[in-house]
Amino acid sequence: MLLPVESETATANPKFDALYRDLCTNKLNPDGSTKLDVKAQKERDALADELKKARVSVARSGLIRAHLDTLAYREEELPSELRELTATIAAALQAQLSPDDFDLLHEDIDKFKNNAQPISRLISKAAAKDLSTLTHLATTSGHDPDISLISSLKKSKDTISDSSNALSRLRLEMTQETLTTQSLYRQALETSIRILEQTVHGSLSRGTKAKADYLATVAEGMARKLQVQQGQLTAQTASPEFQAALERKMDDLEKEGLALRRKGREAQELLARYRRTEGMEEVAREFAELVREREKVKKDIERLEGGRK
Repeated sequence: MLLPVESETATANPKFDALYRDLCTNKLNPDGSTKLDVKAQKERDALADELKKARVSVARSGLIRAHLDTLAYREEELPSELRELTATIAAALQAQLSPDDFDLLHEDIDKFKNNAQPISRLISKAAAKDLSTLTHLATTSGHDPDISLISSLKKSKDTISDSSNALSRLRLEMTQETLTTQSLYRQALETSIRILEQTVHGSLSRGTKAKADYLATVAEGMARKLQVQQGQLTAQTASPEFQAALERKMDDLEKEGLALRRKGREAQELLARYRRTEGMEEVAREFAELVREREKVKKDIERLEGGRK
């Protein structure tokens, strides 16, 4: 509400007086609030209604999250598996995780949806109990205080405080475990990608392929070289000139063998004659020469036989 203006001031400042009257008549209500036209008022009322609905929705969501937190620590209400599942979902709702983090909880969310009916019944029961307590507090104003109700409220407050502390610790532990899990998952993914890249597209794959190609090329070249050499040897051994030369060589070796065998027999005869006619010293000397000659002949025979093969 605007303060009144003295008549002398209004008379001395006609433009200010016109502005003052316009504000008091067209722009402001008697309580000092802004006066709006019908369209603007409807828009404002619609905005206020949406704001109210949003507040109710936020309050409802907050009550549901609070009851989920409470159910997670009531052993007599739910089985251990559902209590752990409820604690996980409640922590996820409180932590405001990103969509990628929610993907990690996809199985837990589906399981929670499948077991929503018993959990919703317990939440409705707890909400009705809270509503009854609030109604009792509202209707007992002006009467003597209920000692049992005060004790119950104090006990509930202590329980809520302890549960909040426990929930905070669990949230910190879960956050740390979630960060550790994400870090390990990221490291495993990076390692898998690196190994896959090195195996399929990396230097290891290229090196293995190049080595295999090189060995295949070398093997093919050696095979062709052996084929050429085999063809050359086959052509040489199959020619008439080579066969004739080989036969001549065999004849020469046969003649040399016969001559060497004849020399061996002569040497044996000479040795026998020396044994009969010469003394022991001469026999020993001649025998040594014969042994040397025999060894020489033996080597020649072995050489001839080796050449024949």
